[in-house]
Amino acid sequence: MSAEVERLYEVFGRVPRPLKMEGCAHCVAPDEDRPLLEGPVRSLGVDVLRRYATDALLLWGDVPEFRYFLPRLLELAADNEFDWPDPEIVFSKLGRGRWTEWAADERAVISAFLTRWWETRVDDDCPWPDIGTVLCSLGLTGIELVPFLDRWGRLGTTGAIINLHEFVTTGVTWRTTGPDLRNPFWDKETPGYQNVIAWLADGSALAAVEHGFHNETREEMLALLDETHSLLGAHDR
Repeated sequence: MSAEVERLYEVFGRVPRPLKMEGCAHCVAPDEDRPLLEGPVRSLGVDVLRRYATDALLLWGDVPEFRYFLPRLLELAADNEFDWPDPEIVFSKLGRGRWTEWAADERAVISAFLTRWWETRVDDDCPWPDIGTVLCSLGLTGIELVPFLDRWGRLGTTGAIINLHEFVTTGVTWRTTGPDLRNPFWDKETPGYQNVIAWLADGSALAAVEHGFHNETREEMLALLDETHSLLGAHDR
């Protein structure tokens, strides 16, 4: 993802460094922003950014400051470098900051970064963070998830098959009324959540698995597809 990361730094490098980071008077000390404003943004470490990554746009700073720190925040969160906050929290700041209303070149580089992040993780047979975390993080940004799910549904790699099996067996609660996503960061009222639920329940994911059977010959992969198919088929609308 190095090219996409560099483009983030390039485009958002035009955002001026804040002179001061105002925060909640009861939560943020007057000089707590000092370490954040020393040196290049890409040199800021996890320990320096952790508090801001958690409280940005809630208790500390506004959109202009967030845009300044954005490349480093996304770079670290995508690699799950923070032990806290979770990636879902960091990526949800994009949705809170309404990035889809920003300048066209900013929207383009963010979209390219998110797309590439998904591609690298969904095709990884042992992604870190796990695929459920990545999917939820993307959903919380407000980006349209249908193209991401379509990409997954091609099941063109070992990683895509393994991740789908892992997701439907451990990331979903299958109820008589339909599937629920287990990740507690999901907002069930958002379009992203509804996109994933529809993909699992309306036959799209099931059709992808059935297509996958025709392209697979390895016994271990066929076994995963079979188990995935059984779960999806039992709850297909």
